[in-house]
Amino acid sequence: MNKLIYNGENIKNMSYTQSKNGNYINPKSNILLKSPLLTTFGVSEYEGNKYISFMLDNSEFLENILLFENEIKEHLQTHFGNKTMEMSPIVKYSKTFNLPSFKIKIGKAYTMFDENRKQLYPTKNNEMNPLDYIMNYSKVNVMIQFNGFFVPNNDDNIAYPMLALSQIKITKPFQYNCDF
Repeated sequence: MNKLIYNGENIKNMSYTQSKNGNYINPKSNILLKSPLLTTFGVSEYEGNKYISFMLDNSEFLENILLFENEIKEHLQTHFGNKTMEMSPIVKYSKTFNLPSFKIKIGKAYTMFDENRKQLYPTKNNEMNPLDYIMNYSKVNVMIQFNGFFVPNNDDNIAYPMLALSQIKITKPFQYNCDF
C-alpha cells in the first residue's frame, strides 16, 4: 500500500475497496496530511477510543484542510454516483468562540517523537503511557492518515471520513517558574 503526501492531485485518481459488511470504504493507497506546528486541546476518550483535538490557528493549514475536505466530499459523491450522500465535516467550529478545530483518532499504530527527534513511542519497554506526553495546549506537528470513510447502516446517507494519527512530534510545553 503506497503512502502519498497530500498535494491536491492525489484524490482525483483514488480508487477504493469496500469491506465485506459494506460499512468501510478504504482507499487502495493511503494519503498523509502533514501539519505545521499546531496547538492541541489534549487527548479525550469517547466509547473506548482516544482522540486528539487541534486548534486550527494556522490559516494556511486551515485552508489546506478545508480544500482537502471539499475534494474528498466531491470525490465521494462522484466516485460512488450518489449525489445525496453527505459527508460529516472534518473541520468543526466552536459555538461559543467560532474557533475552527478538528480531531483525529489515536490508534495503536503511530510513532511519537520529542522535539529532538528522540522516539518516545513505541519503545522496547513502553513503560510510560505515550498519551501522558500530550497535554492541553501542547505544540505538536502531526502526520495524519486518511483511511477512507465509515458509512453506518442507517438511512442518513452520511459518510464519516476516517482520519488517524500516523506520527506526532511534541514540542516541550512552556513551563512557568513561580516564586512565592
